[in-house]
Amino acid sequence: MSDQEVEESSVPSAIRRAISRETLGSRLRAVKTRIGRLPRPTILHYTALALILIVAAITRLLPLRWGAYISEFDPYFNYDNMRQIAQNGWMSWYTYTNAAAWFPFGRNSLTTSYPGTSFTGVAIYLFLSAIGVNISLYDSAIYTPVLLGVFACLVTYYFARDLWGKSAGLFAALFLGFSSSLISRTSLGFFRNEAVGIPTMILSFLFFLRGIDDTRSLKATIIYGMLSSLSLTFMAFSWGSFRYAVQVLGLFALALVLLRKYTPRLTLTYGITVGFFLLVGTGLPYLGRTFIEESTTLALIGIMGLLVLMESMSVLKTSRERWILIGAAVLGGALTILVLVQSGIATNLGAKFLATVNPFIRNNIPLVASVAENRPATWASFFLELGAMTLLGVFGFFFAFQRLRPPDVLIIVYGATAFYFAASLVRLSLLLAPAISILAAITVVEFGKPAVDIIRQSVIFPRRKTRFTPRVSREFSLGILLIVFIIVMPAFINAVDSAYTPVTIASASLPTRGAVPDWLQALAWMRDNLPSTAVVFAWWDYGYWITVNTGLHTLADNGTGNLTQIQMIATGFMLNETMAFRLMKQYKVTHVAVFTSYNTGPATCSQTGSFCGFGEDSKWYWMVRIGNGTLIQTPQGIATVTFKAGPLDTNGNPTEYDRIITINGHSSKPEKISDNYQGNFPLPTSNTVLGHLMRSDAPAAISDTNDVPPNGYTTASSLFTKSFPSTNSYVKVYKINYPTDTRLSLLAPNPISVPKTGGNTTLTGTLLTASGQPVANSKVFLEYSTDNRLTNGQLTNLQTITNSTITDSQGHISYTWQVPAISAQNNIIWIRARYAGDTTLKLADAYSLPIPLTQT
Repeated sequence: MSDQEVEESSVPSAIRRAISRETLGSRLRAVKTRIGRLPRPTILHYTALALILIVAAITRLLPLRWGAYISEFDPYFNYDNMRQIAQNGWMSWYTYTNAAAWFPFGRNSLTTSYPGTSFTGVAIYLFLSAIGVNISLYDSAIYTPVLLGVFACLVTYYFARDLWGKSAGLFAALFLGFSSSLISRTSLGFFRNEAVGIPTMILSFLFFLRGIDDTRSLKATIIYGMLSSLSLTFMAFSWGSFRYAVQVLGLFALALVLLRKYTPRLTLTYGITVGFFLLVGTGLPYLGRTFIEESTTLALIGIMGLLVLMESMSVLKTSRERWILIGAAVLGGALTILVLVQSGIATNLGAKFLATVNPFIRNNIPLVASVAENRPATWASFFLELGAMTLLGVFGFFFAFQRLRPPDVLIIVYGATAFYFAASLVRLSLLLAPAISILAAITVVEFGKPAVDIIRQSVIFPRRKTRFTPRVSREFSLGILLIVFIIVMPAFINAVDSAYTPVTIASASLPTRGAVPDWLQALAWMRDNLPSTAVVFAWWDYGYWITVNTGLHTLADNGTGNLTQIQMIATGFMLNETMAFRLMKQYKVTHVAVFTSYNTGPATCSQTGSFCGFGEDSKWYWMVRIGNGTLIQTPQGIATVTFKAGPLDTNGNPTEYDRIITINGHSSKPEKISDNYQGNFPLPTSNTVLGHLMRSDAPAAISDTNDVPPNGYTTASSLFTKSFPSTNSYVKVYKINYPTDTRLSLLAPNPISVPKTGGNTTLTGTLLTASGQPVANSKVFLEYSTDNRLTNGQLTNLQTITNSTITDSQGHISYTWQVPAISAQNNIIWIRARYAGDTTLKLADAYSLPIPLTQT
């Protein structure tokens, strides 16, 4: 056995020895002795902290009542990466491509994701396994967010303690522990990037503050600077919002310079933190060199230049030298900015991040706007999540401004920017949660000081004023603190209430406090009954669920890595069956999954109709917006699909949409694809794939006189066979029955020319299957055009010759046409045949090549 193997095998043994009964017993006795020597206030303080952390953990575990599952959608992607790492080692993540996702392209984790969350989950799993805790990898993904949520409360305690004292630390941990924003992102099963991102962000702020503290040694400054950089780097490897955290540090450094609070420690700490972060963080391929070229990153480098300038000025002796240095720096900075902008090196943020900074452009990006958590916050949502802590936070700003030490400047910058981004994007209230908790804690401490002084019987009023001030009783002073807790209690109650709900998959993505097994049933059925080669066509929300839980292929997961493919899914659902099956066939789709919330069972809602609007019965709005303008391949050439909005309802949403297909510059007549179902609920009509599947398979018969019947030769009942309905029929899986391709040929007319005054000619041809078998007794359309301007070999301005031609038993076509008197340009009439398909035999449509008929 090699030395390396001996060393590796000894690690678990060393861990077991460290936690053996004898070792733990001796250490516990030593800890007991030390605790006995601690002052009572210290014991009470840390006991209170421990209770806060325990309650925070219990609150996040409340969904266990409905089962332990991974929650939401994105966490399943992180769990899938965990499986790859645990099975094949840490380095396997760098080469892993999930071939089932974004079929047929696959998804490469290295270039599309952050690894930090998955690495953290695997590390916790391996640690617990090493010490003998029997836990599965799936359980690690479920419970890791809870641990990280508690850890976030703990690091916030230390941050607030350094900022405003131990009492502020306790209150900040308490407020954050009951913050519904943080609970929603660190509750049971919510194994998403935010769980790692929030504590690492707070740690980077904490270590940065300790690094610029002049009372610490130079060695401590360097250590804390590196710790701040490592925290920031790990955040960058875990969550895209690291951009916000590093920009807060940049604004903080700039604010200290403007407030004349610059110290050499600031340059040293900032240089270590940001410099090492840029060096290591850009090593992640998902960021790479393009991150350095972002304008916000270049601004960070510019702030570093400003700090170097400040340090250089401190060593210059005369004002003249300083002004020369300032002038040179301004000129150099202006030239640098000019070169970066003109050369195109400086780039804007990505669309998602730019839409956060500038929320006014979000409506121009339907894919971003379609996600509920990407919408702007309102005052109602602020108070629902934060309650009276919003007001306490405002007072916290006042106390921080009043003192305005460097740590106070950081919490002001952090709090103000977090308020802005939380207002811009409702899900970024998560960034605000630690800031508002700390600011509210500062307010409570400051408001509570007089009461505490009275309780301690200390005099806070000058003696000469006591005759005008009645004696404040001990009970009244306690009442001051009690009032503070009463006004924040609704926020605590709301947080616990929101936490006491099942995870998303356990409630089938319905806003109900109960177990709804429909999605779990559907995923289990797909996993057990469909072949591994199956490709499931479903709305992109459910891609992670299907791919990770079943191993089957999907066209899109819950990421946004391929907008074109998401547009194809949206368009496919809103096309008629004739065009939709061709699009699906291009992607080798075998099954279609649809989620609809009917007004029955657990999904019972206030709607008077048959739909509640929790599934595709409301997401169809976004399908037409995202799919608008999609290009698809058709037998006649590339088609542009346009969805045109009609009248608006009282909420400003269109109640009707028309579908227009444009091929070779010629557009179809607008075709209505939605109606106001039963007068109060807009739905897609039956001439769309989604509309037909929603309506035809509803639990109860749906009567809608406004519904447009299927337009074309085939219906969903012939192309789609229902293979699985869930218990409540919310989730249904359909098998696609692809029509057989056909070949249609048209021979030269006999005669090949007719007089301009008109005449008779006989049109003949054949209709065969792809294997050469005749298609008997089927209707074939004959069409003509006098427009000689063919586009890509396709006719335009077509008119019908007949729609009643029937093939014989051998698939032959024969029709005598009395040609009308037509003044055709260039004396040419173009003729073609079109087969509209056969739903019984499941034969696809076909077109013949255009044949010329000459007028003499």
